[in-house]
Amino acid sequence: MCRFLEELGVAHHSAGAWHWTSDTYPADAISLRAVTSDNFVVVDITNEEKVIAEVAFPAALLELHEKAIYLHEARQYQVEKMDYPQRKAFVRQVECDYFTDAIDYTQVKILEEFETCPLGAARAAHGEVRVNRQIVGFKKVKFYTNENVGAGALSLPEQEMHTTSFWLHFPDPFLARFSDLTPTEKLNSISGMGNALRTVAALLLMCDPRDFGVSLTEEIRPGLEGFEPNLHLYDSYPGGIGLSAPLYELRPRLLAGALDLIRGCPCEEGCPSCVGPAGETGARAKDGATRILAALVEAGLESGAAPQK
Repeated sequence: MCRFLEELGVAHHSAGAWHWTSDTYPADAISLRAVTSDNFVVVDITNEEKVIAEVAFPAALLELHEKAIYLHEARQYQVEKMDYPQRKAFVRQVECDYFTDAIDYTQVKILEEFETCPLGAARAAHGEVRVNRQIVGFKKVKFYTNENVGAGALSLPEQEMHTTSFWLHFPDPFLARFSDLTPTEKLNSISGMGNALRTVAALLLMCDPRDFGVSLTEEIRPGLEGFEPNLHLYDSYPGGIGLSAPLYELRPRLLAGALDLIRGCPCEEGCPSCVGPAGETGARAKDGATRILAALVEAGLESGAAPQK
């Protein structure tokens, strides 16, 4: 490595030791906020053009699309134009009573399964996946009341990323035991589970919840009839950052912790502290998520995988 750095002209060997000779320090090009250095520059065009911020690429797709309301230093800016090839967003200062929330479509495809473990009729696994994500629209949400006051369609380029994931697979025989739930209510429940699992996963691994992406996708294989969903908690960074393997090992604590979180929440039908807002997760999401998690925890106990203390 030192020889390689010497060839690059940033290191020199002298008097039996290696010395750094570059004008910049080694970590100068390493961002503390994002893995990628492919950032967007935010240009304020209210009066004269001036750069006011730099936003990491993944966040820019959500926050700097055209007509988005961008918040910077307690001021509101509307994105007038997003120059995707040049990685620039041109904004103008405004005063409005709403914020914008991007709508994305995410598809996760399993490439390789490293390990798997049965949880009764369901199972847990972790492995390598491919994540395809596209921002397809946005909605305008009013401050204080959270009313939806408008929406718009977007067509940003699809992003593809190879990473690692921990997932739960729910075959039809497992979901059939919850016969009083409609297919939509079952999906609402599993989606709500994802919110609770991400919260507990971040606590167990001492990371930011945004380090995980959550996606509910359908498993497709030859001869499969019916809908058998997978709930993925994947690393939100290309190549993965080593979260899925320890999460797989901690699955008893993860499932038990999510169940305790939902049961202990005083809300009636769901809130951001457990399965997510009732208006977003849908009908019976809290009830269904509680029952499905209880079944998974019970199956784990029967298989000898008791929650770790």
